[in-house]
Amino acid sequence: MEQLKPENMSLARGIFSLTRLFVIKLNFFLEKFALMAKLRFFCWLTFPSQSVLLNITDLANL
Repeated sequence: MEQLKPENMSLARGIFSLTRLFVIKLNFFLEKFALMAKLRFFCWLTFPSQSVLLNITDLANL
């Protein structure tokens, strides 16, 4: 296996940190999306009228 040169190590660390940041952000948005989907489903079960669902969705977007 080849040894990485110091300049390539820096590049590899940069790519790794950017990839890790991207995965963390992606995970955050997926969790937020899942939470909103659960909230909408709960509201649909509890209050089938569309107006209540829209009002709660508007509040969540603030």
